[in-house]
Amino acid sequence: MYKCLSVSKLPRKTLPDQSFLGPSKTKILRLLRAENSTAGNIASGLHIQVSAARKHLEQLASLDFVAQSFQKGEVGRPKKFYALTENGKELFPRTYDALLDKVVAKLIIREGPRQAESLLRSIAVDVAKSLDGQDLQGSDHVKHVQTSINQLGFEATLNQENGNLTVISRNCPVWKVALKHGELVCRGYHAELLKAAVKGKNVDRKEWMVDGDSYCRHIITEMPKESKIL
Repeated sequence: MYKCLSVSKLPRKTLPDQSFLGPSKTKILRLLRAENSTAGNIASGLHIQVSAARKHLEQLASLDFVAQSFQKGEVGRPKKFYALTENGKELFPRTYDALLDKVVAKLIIREGPRQAESLLRSIAVDVAKSLDGQDLQGSDHVKHVQTSINQLGFEATLNQENGNLTVISRNCPVWKVALKHGELVCRGYHAELLKAAVKGKNVDRKEWMVDGDSYCRHIITEMPKESKIL
């Protein structure tokens, strides 16, 4: 038989922000984090109508926080089950920054700042290579790079300016680590990633979020002709 989940048994300290989704959807996410479930079981756990549970689930699915699939039970037709997507799981607390901060700090102690930055540059180049998975040229290549780095969380725009490429990044996916390790992370990883992704020769940082600016702006020079935006 399918289990009916109890909201009260789940820890409250790991709730995503209720102001964002509201209390009902937040509780549904908590239920699905514990176990995939049907709309009927969710309705029972929240003491609401099944139709209301389905409406919440459909809205969560439209946000790519929940996915649905059919599973065959012991008897009868397959039942529709709901599960958290990767985006849904990311609504709950993560400790990526804390872990990365400790890794970088240990690396600096063991290898020194220069070697630590060199390693981050090498990682940035590897990441850039993984972004360049399509045989694209010109503006198509630049658009592909913009989409790819935004999937990493940079919320960047790339624009041609005086023959060079200007990159404005409005989000830092490693913000807390950048605050602690400034140049090492921002120059060693972010700037190198941008330069390598578009195959530029030099990168010059202008505005910098770590300094209090609202975005980071990099100008990449000596772009290959085939990469220029048309």
